[in-house]
Amino acid sequence: DDDANAKLIIGATSSTSDGVLVLESTEKAMVLPIIEDYQAIKNPSPGMIAFYKSPDGDATKHRLITYNGLTWSFWKP
Repeated sequence: DDDANAKLIIGATSSTSDGVLVLESTEKAMVLPIIEDYQAIKNPSPGMIAFYKSPDGDATKHRLITYNGLTWSFWKP
């Protein structure tokens, strides 16, 4: 039987934040998977998120990418 209130907390023993996965830290950040070829991801899932690193190393082309179930969206920092 699944607990509807279950959540995984990383970085603390408890949290008042509501969510299935809660990351708590005052001095660290989440690091996303870094990929150079998002098309190589077989069967991406809706909600997938990654950091796209331009294969040519040009930092102005790096993007945060998300998949909505149909297409990838590219977010420029």
